[in-house]
Amino acid sequence: MTKTILIILVLTINLNSFGQKQYDKLGKDVCNCLEKNSSKKDSIQLVNFCIEKELINNANELKEIEGVESIKDLDTKKIGWTITAYLTKECDYFKKQYLSKMMPPVEKREEIVYDGCQDYFTGEFYYLTPNRIKGQLDSVQVIIANDSYTELTNNGLNTTNLEITWIKDCQFILKFLHSDDATKSAFSKPGDKYEYRVIDIKGDTITLEVMFNGQPYYFDMTKK
Repeated sequence: MTKTILIILVLTINLNSFGQKQYDKLGKDVCNCLEKNSSKKDSIQLVNFCIEKELINNANELKEIEGVESIKDLDTKKIGWTITAYLTKECDYFKKQYLSKMMPPVEKREEIVYDGCQDYFTGEFYYLTPNRIKGQLDSVQVIIANDSYTELTNNGLNTTNLEITWIKDCQFILKFLHSDDATKSAFSKPGDKYEYRVIDIKGDTITLEVMFNGQPYYFDMTKK
């Protein structure tokens, strides 16, 4: 029985490792496609073209990883987010040409010094995030208690668990633990850390700064 369990664990680890390597290869192929077509007009349509092209080229490997018989059965939304996450982190050409269009940075805001951020930053909050597929703003619910930071997305159907550690009174780190949200899990892996600063507090609204690819981004979180 013990030997059987060990064999299953080894096979699972090997399959997961193979899957990650294949997705990394897919991301590199898309990045190379973008660079090779750099003479063409850069656009989001070109990104979609390269993703679709490499999905077809890697169809057999992806079907094996996902355990499906037809390319039509692949979760293309999940794969798309996984590729986008790779490009965002690893493809210099994508970051230079496209990231600023997808996530335009806002002007740097002046930091206002507060006391007691940790005491205020507990309980239930929400923030709005753009849904570019539906062309709308989605609400993300946040629950903070002690060192636990939980996000509920897609009308509460998906959960993302993070650990919050305060390094200063108004500065903290979020460590990604787990998520069943395809978008969140595509962009982060367990152990990834993100540093935030409280920039402003007005009434029930907190303005936060987070660094992404060396660029500051800001968003408002409102207490419920």
